[in-house]
Amino acid sequence: MVNKKAPRWQQIYAIPGMLIFGTATVVTQKFLFEQKANGIPKYGYHEFRKPWFQTDTMFMGMTLSLLAYLVLGRKDSNEVNAVGDSVHVQKTGPKWKLYLYSALPAICDLSATGLMNIQLLYIQASVWQMLRGSMVIFSSIFCAFILKRPHFPYMWWSILGVVIALAIVGCSSVCASGAGKEGVSQGKTIMAIFLTICAQLIQATQLVIEDYILHDLETHPLQLVGLKGFWGFVFCSSIVLPIVQNVDSTEGNGVHEDIIDTFHMMGDSPILLAFVILYIFFILFYNIGGMLVIN
Repeated sequence: MVNKKAPRWQQIYAIPGMLIFGTATVVTQKFLFEQKANGIPKYGYHEFRKPWFQTDTMFMGMTLSLLAYLVLGRKDSNEVNAVGDSVHVQKTGPKWKLYLYSALPAICDLSATGLMNIQLLYIQASVWQMLRGSMVIFSSIFCAFILKRPHFPYMWWSILGVVIALAIVGCSSVCASGAGKEGVSQGKTIMAIFLTICAQLIQATQLVIEDYILHDLETHPLQLVGLKGFWGFVFCSSIVLPIVQNVDSTEGNGVHEDIIDTFHMMGDSPILLAFVILYIFFILFYNIGGMLVIN
């Protein structure tokens, strides 16, 4: 729910911004996967099937949330401090813990996002987006039984409705010929659906970790997103990309990914480069909208 005490522009932007830019990120991802350009001579002219690079650019966009925090977050903090303790009591805790502990949910985010982006190579974006709703199921279960948050009967009935809807989507996707991309076997489509749901389990775990280790630390949502983006970018750039660079497999299957080829392709296609930059800013605006909704 949007904070009614927030400035008018924030109330207007929050929900439409989250929905519009959330959709824009998925559409842009799929568009990028289907673009073709000249890479290094070894691969020639081929599709930009770079799920791990897209994961890295997602973290770039999240890191930019730190700039938004400098503008919006500090203003919010000043307003809270001006009101006084009777309205809000800020959490305490050393800053180094916030900076260090935010690396743990970033690892979960990196694992889940990378896994999801690979599956987007094999199933349609619409099916992929609907399957992401399974995180509601896992996060509700974790909140109820691990974090001990109260859940009322109508909430469980709602979750049951989500389960039924996802079962229908999954079954119809497997049965329909248009669920997977052209040339993708039914077995790969089923595997992609299963791994997309597994990725939501990882993201639900991320929510529990964030609540548990960051509960008593003072932070603004935009600051937390930015710190997770920073750690995710560091881990993806320094660990994941070098690993997939050296894996002996076929380029473009989500396992092997040549980063040198990636930059050659962006240099060859201005459209490709432009949409990579757009994707980074779509991620930024999506996160700002999401944080305004829950803040």
